[in-house]
Amino acid sequence: MKVDVLESMVVDVPLGDTPPDEQDDLDERNPLDVDLTPNLNLGWINEFAELTTELTASPYEFNELTGLMVASVSLGRNAYIELWDNIYANIYAALISPSTVFHKSTALGRSRDILKRGFLENLLYANDMTYEGLIKMMSRRNAGLIVNNEIHRILGSHNTRYLLNLKPALTDLYDCDKYERELSSGTITIPEPYLCLYGATTPSRFHSSVNYIDWMDGFLVRWLFVLPESDPDFETVPPMRTAAHAQKLNNLAMTLADIAKQRPTSFVLDSEAYDLWNQWRIAGDKRAWSYGDEVVQYITGRYSTYALKFSLILSAVNGSWGQIGTETMQTAIHLTDNYKRNIYRLIEDKSRYAVTGSKVLKVFSIIKREGDPSTSTIMKMANMKKAELTPVLEKMDEAGYIGSNPAGKNGKHGRRYYTLVDAIPVRALR
Repeated sequence: MKVDVLESMVVDVPLGDTPPDEQDDLDERNPLDVDLTPNLNLGWINEFAELTTELTASPYEFNELTGLMVASVSLGRNAYIELWDNIYANIYAALISPSTVFHKSTALGRSRDILKRGFLENLLYANDMTYEGLIKMMSRRNAGLIVNNEIHRILGSHNTRYLLNLKPALTDLYDCDKYERELSSGTITIPEPYLCLYGATTPSRFHSSVNYIDWMDGFLVRWLFVLPESDPDFETVPPMRTAAHAQKLNNLAMTLADIAKQRPTSFVLDSEAYDLWNQWRIAGDKRAWSYGDEVVQYITGRYSTYALKFSLILSAVNGSWGQIGTETMQTAIHLTDNYKRNIYRLIEDKSRYAVTGSKVLKVFSIIKREGDPSTSTIMKMANMKKAELTPVLEKMDEAGYIGSNPAGKNGKHGRRYYTLVDAIPVRALR
């Protein structure tokens, strides 16, 4: 049962009007650490997510993001809000969870399926790309969606020489402004870019691919992230698909086809909707400034724009083309805060998965001292769970600091590790 959005039309009170006791709590709590608002009335997005969850057993929150993504790419540049600049509904997003049990790839695949059902397969770009490949692809077709099952390769592209320009290009293209670059083959111009990017990865891959600069330079603060809200559902088995399921999917796809045919329209915010959004934006910016963390400030500022993007999407798919009302804006604000919460969870989880110099040194010392310890021995002596240890071992192996052999017949008992160098360079521990 969905919660009526009018029952919870509460906006953060600006700092100056907050009672002293409550203000102390606000100052101490990370502004991204917001409470989840469940059961939002998202209309078409709910219908898509509920049906896809039934058919795939992937988490509802994954399928909700997929619904937002396919609506976003279907809108293209046909829907925008005129403020300091034109605000379009394009989205960069990623699903982050451990492998296999949460069915990330299945959820990603539904984005391709629904677009093809709506005869919008022309909006699907190639799954992977180099910098030059991306620019050339968009110069031929300015709008589309990249679906990438191993998004850590893009998130960590700064570590690959021939991909060094990819992340700066993605950062620039997000704002949908004219893009022009001089390549070896000549000048490439994308006059009206509209790029959506959707991927998946594991927590360990994510944290080993990104760094602090990715948050500070504006790349990651443009992204939405979803983590599972609960443990994997091992009991539910997806049903056999029926003609009724196919008809429901086709009906949902026709909504996407219809909004893709609309003429470019500047959406109008009701005066109350604009005031609601602006008060929430100001209160969020003040809290972020008071908290004193630059990354929090960047995320808060960028996510105020995501509320506008969500309001465009929700209005378009739910039959309010060209007009954004107060109820829709309130729902968009709650939805944005839910995604802020996901970023907070992701950053807080960093210590479990990030590869740090101290972890590398600890694991290297254990391997060198013990000779050829097994994975389980290292886990015990380093006091690390497998999810935390694995990315450390992978990084050390890639750098050539350690080698390994199967433990037991056919590697039945994992692997045993040995050192290939006498010591790790100090620069590698920074």
